[in-house]
Amino acid sequence: MKVKEENFSKENTQFLVTRRRLFKGLFTFLGGLGIGGILYGLWGFLSQGEGAHSPVEIPLSKIPIGNIYAFQYGGSQGILIHEEEGDLQAFSLTCTHLGCIVVWNPEKKEFHCPCHDGLFDINGKVLSGPPLSPLDRWKVKVDGEKVIVG
Repeated sequence: MKVKEENFSKENTQFLVTRRRLFKGLFTFLGGLGIGGILYGLWGFLSQGEGAHSPVEIPLSKIPIGNIYAFQYGGSQGILIHEEEGDLQAFSLTCTHLGCIVVWNPEKKEFHCPCHDGLFDINGKVLSGPPLSPLDRWKVKVDGEKVIVG
């Protein structure tokens, strides 16, 4: 059986993919993805400013002294604690270790991350476990009969 030899001219080779051409295209594509990912991450980082999220208004009557109020702020779950002394504190419920949702324990007055057994005190400071930084604390302002978070 004879293999037919074809005449490959420059015109016929324009659609041939050589190894060099394949790798050049692949690296160009991956480089574009990498640069795009870096720019997207940078844009996300820079666009998150203090005023990036609308403040949350909560009627003061919904948070009696000694109670809590769960809410959403800027896409994150949060909690407002009205302490026995009358102070109000607002925290993100997102654990600073790996982003799990922490749970408030009113008897112990601490936050617990069930994923990796992290503990935070009533002020959001790390008590134990793998988290290295405290919970994010949000600004709280009382304006008449409403509480403004953010």
